[in-house]
Amino acid sequence: MTKIMVMNAAKEAQQLWNKLVHDKLVLPYLILVFFLAGILECWIIPFSNWIPVFVTVWATLQVAIVNSLPTIVAQNT
Repeated sequence: MTKIMVMNAAKEAQQLWNKLVHDKLVLPYLILVFFLAGILECWIIPFSNWIPVFVTVWATLQVAIVNSLPTIVAQNT
C-alpha cells in the first residue's frame, strides 16, 4: 500500500515538473542560478541582509508585471 502511494506521488511530481518545464522554459535555469547563488553566499562571499530583500522585491515586481500583461494587452486591443 505504502509503495503504491510513493509510486503515485513520484509519478504526480514528475508530471508536475514536466508541466512546469513546458510552461516556464527558464525554470530549470533559475533553479540552478538560485542554487549556485546559495552556494556562493554560504561558502565564498556572505551577502549582506539587503540582497535577499532586493531579490524578494524584484521577484514580486516581476510577478505583478506578468500578471498585469493580459490586462494591458486587452486594453490596447
